[in-house]
Amino acid sequence: MRNYLSLHLIKLSAFIASSIAPVILFIYQYPWKSGTEINPLDILGEGALVFVFGLWIAVILLSRPRGIVTNTLFWGLLFLYLAAVWDLLDEFFLIDHYYLTMKVLESMPSLVGVLVLSGGLYLWKQEQDYFNASRIKHEKDFRDHASHDVFTGINNAQYMEDFLTYTVTSSHHTASGSIFIFDVVMMDRERDSIMPPQVMIDLVNVTGMSIRSNDLICRYSGQRFVVYFDQLSHKEALTLANGIQQSIEALTYFASDDRAVRFRVDGAVYEVADLVEKNQTCEPLLRHMIRVHNSALT
Repeated sequence: MRNYLSLHLIKLSAFIASSIAPVILFIYQYPWKSGTEINPLDILGEGALVFVFGLWIAVILLSRPRGIVTNTLFWGLLFLYLAAVWDLLDEFFLIDHYYLTMKVLESMPSLVGVLVLSGGLYLWKQEQDYFNASRIKHEKDFRDHASHDVFTGINNAQYMEDFLTYTVTSSHHTASGSIFIFDVVMMDRERDSIMPPQVMIDLVNVTGMSIRSNDLICRYSGQRFVVYFDQLSHKEALTLANGIQQSIEALTYFASDDRAVRFRVDGAVYEVADLVEKNQTCEPLLRHMIRVHNSALT
């Protein structure tokens, strides 16, 4: 996972300055409170806010590239963080002679921060809409980043297993779809030879062009993929599966030695309802499908 902190040196400097400058100002400007005047519960609550806002800022700087969404979220949180720091510091220092001024300095950053952060969340929502559109055919009904396949950008077998379980058991769905399980073999190569990640990505893209927007593709393992055809019978799914097979087998991949490599697709289509009916054990549905598929190949 990439660390984006090096792209945000100005923001990081502003964050550090917002942490240090108020402390220096209070130390030189205001007298300390006595021990009896300090309320530990107030310090605990306001200190927790400082920690949480600071943590959110750190997450944004570490996990997001530059851009308007990142900038807006950061500056909104920074103003809230600054207000929380001021609020925490006045628990340690006497500011009676500057009470009105200090309250304005505490309140204004909070107001600005809430407004800017709200704008950032709106922009983030638009960004999520774009991201959701790009995930069509790669996820369905729920999202789990732990099931993300790092090589292809689609989800893995566990995601498909969870989805099938949800589809079969949910009262909002019926087990009326079909599953296409297929292996992609590089011809003129050893069967256990490793397929380059970029080739797998291209295969996923080609497969995605051959299925509908409400279908789902996942990588099971190695060079095996699983496609769920929503609400399609075995016969209807077989037509789409043949289209996927023809599209992949029409591709040519040029290896590092400049040799042209063609592909062969070995797969089969299974109707979900039929497999559910025949699965008399408590075996997970996808695992049962794979076992049936492997048995058919031998």
